[in-house]
Amino acid sequence: MSEPKLGPTQFKAEVEKLQREGRMPSLERLLEVVAEVREIYRPKILAARKKGDGQDSGTVPPCLW
Repeated sequence: MSEPKLGPTQFKAEVEKLQREGRMPSLERLLEVVAEVREIYRPKILAARKKGDGQDSGTVPPCLW
């Protein structure tokens, strides 16, 4: 199961903790990781969309909150 999501206050506290410990990655490293993950998953997502299951109307679903 995935970890619970952090709220803004919890996220800020986690960022401050990582900075204090010297473990906060640089923006450059973060962007590198995002690019790597995107390179892996983008083709898979596009293929799944192209294959379709009849449910994708091409529009963004309305917010539920």
